[in-house]
Amino acid sequence: MECMEGGELFNRIKRIGHESSFTERQAAGIMHSICKAVSHLHSMNIAHRDLKPENLLYTSNEEDAELKLTDFGFAKECSDSIKSLRTPCYTPYYVAPEVLSKQSYDKACDIWSLGVIMYILLCGYPPFYSKHSLPISP
Repeated sequence: MECMEGGELFNRIKRIGHESSFTERQAAGIMHSICKAVSHLHSMNIAHRDLKPENLLYTSNEEDAELKLTDFGFAKECSDSIKSLRTPCYTPYYVAPEVLSKQSYDKACDIWSLGVIMYILLCGYPPFYSKHSLPISP
C-alpha cells in the first residue's frame, strides 16, 4: 500500500480558507486529475459513490504532487445500459439528488459530486453551505 504523505485535498482547501479559493488554473488542474480517475472507473462500469475532498489524497506535500482517489467502500459495479444502483450510499453535501430518491440510479451520480468539488475549489465553500448550524438532510 502506498503512503500518501501529502494528505487530503480537504486539508488544502481548509488551509486556503473560506475567504479565498483556488485559482481557476489550480482548480482546473485538480479537476483534471479527479476526472481522469473517475473516467477510468466509469470505463469499467464502476460508480465510486463517495467522491469528496477527504477521499482525494496527495502523494507528497509538493504543490504539484499527484492526486489519487481513495476509499472504495461504497464503489459498486453497475450496468452500462440501465440504472442498476438502488442503495443510498452518500456523504451529505456531495450526494446527487437521484441517490436520495427512491428510484434506481447509475454511475452518473459521481458527476454531481464532481460539480460540488469544483464549486468548493472555486468558491471556498460548498454550494449548499449555511452559517447556521442547521443540519443538511435528505
